[in-house]
Amino acid sequence: GNYAILHAGGAEHMIRASLQEVLGMLGPAFARTSRSGLINIAAVAEVKDATRNGDATVVLRSGAELRLTRTFRRALMERLRTGCSGSRQNRSASSH
Repeated sequence: GNYAILHAGGAEHMIRASLQEVLGMLGPAFARTSRSGLINIAAVAEVKDATRNGDATVVLRSGAELRLTRTFRRALMERLRTGCSGSRQNRSASSH
């Protein structure tokens, strides 16, 4: 079935929901990075340049690096530019 792993405060929590459902629960402070990942926009430290295939790397304030696929890159970059990050902090999730 669908489940997601929520990484928060150094701990992992399994949530029985699709990634889209988790995104809906978390709200506008979060954004998709790929078909299997989403992040707290406020936790983004930088976005490294895209590779030849259009994917980029998101570096979080924690130092974690996550793939940002070309499908979701434009939307995330726009939200970072406009400051649309919401208010929840220090959480990221990935779907398995």
